[in-house]
Amino acid sequence: MESPQKPPGPPPRPPPSLRQRTQSQEARMPKPIDESQLSPKERYVLSQRREVDRVLLRAFRMNPYDVLDLTQDADDKSIQKAYRKKSLLIHPDKMADDQARAEEAFDLLKKSLDHLLDADRRKLLDETVVSARCLALRELGLPMTLTPEEIELEKVPGGRLDQLAPSFDDRIKIFVKDIVLDEELKKRKKDVDEWRLHDTLQSSPAEARS
Repeated sequence: MESPQKPPGPPPRPPPSLRQRTQSQEARMPKPIDESQLSPKERYVLSQRREVDRVLLRAFRMNPYDVLDLTQDADDKSIQKAYRKKSLLIHPDKMADDQARAEEAFDLLKKSLDHLLDADRRKLLDETVVSARCLALRELGLPMTLTPEEIELEKVPGGRLDQLAPSFDDRIKIFVKDIVLDEELKKRKKDVDEWRLHDTLQSSPAEARS
């Protein structure tokens, strides 16, 4: 007769080294900030740092809409307003404690403004955004012919674009990044091929004379 099996005990504890690493990682995670306890000056400094982080760490630098946190339908007045607000917030002269990063973010804002106010450059960017939107719709099995107005209606609660993760707008940003990087790689490859061809043509006469 088999002896009754013992009930399973508690799960084994992770090795001390793993447990210590986990605790160490948790200790390094930033603690939530209770902004209600901050002074107005401290809240302002926090908003400055968050904006610099957004521009440098989260925005795709080759997408001016992303850098300025705008959508494709923004007009020139909205673009200039967004630039003024953000550039005043993170002006390097106001961020002595983080001036190097502020200068980098400030420069990206200015370049993005110039890009969007240039009609020809903006037209090319808008074509990329339209292509990215079509790819995002196709990925979701939706008609690529949906207009921007129809897309907005699909974002309301219960719509086909409601509660997506990532959101539909974020999916467009991802595809914009893919398209831009792909075009940049093609351009660089073409430049390299042309340089190699030029180098070959330059060296051929010298070889013939030797």
